[in-house]
Amino acid sequence: MTAAATKALHALRQLGCLGVPMQTSLRTVAATLQAVVPFETWSLAALDDDLKPYDFFVSNDVPSPIVERYANRWFDRDEGLYYPSQSQMQTVASARIVRVSDYSPHIEESEIYDEIFSVHRHRHIAGVALYEPNKRIGN
Repeated sequence: MTAAATKALHALRQLGCLGVPMQTSLRTVAATLQAVVPFETWSLAALDDDLKPYDFFVSNDVPSPIVERYANRWFDRDEGLYYPSQSQMQTVASARIVRVSDYSPHIEESEIYDEIFSVHRHRHIAGVALYEPNKRIGN
């Protein structure tokens, strides 16, 4: 692991130890994670205790209409046709870290790609379920 990656992971551990809420530190966490695993865009679907979304956090380059379309049509519903849904990521241990291309090798030929991911020509998409001690945060 590079020195930059080690430093980034240490910074994330410090945030966790300080108990900083994920929603407060999300932009910092995303920037820190980019030092470990480079990526272009990010989003967080923040979930309540019933696994219902109460907010979406997205990088600046994701247009609001795309977030709205995803929330209204795909969130925790038809997205499950292509990869584990939002609630599955929180409740099924094997789905807590997801590389969408493992589930749908031809994601660029799907409806969800046309409607949501094609804006940025995403072909490789990863998902991670986030937790605080005994509390679900989101994906």
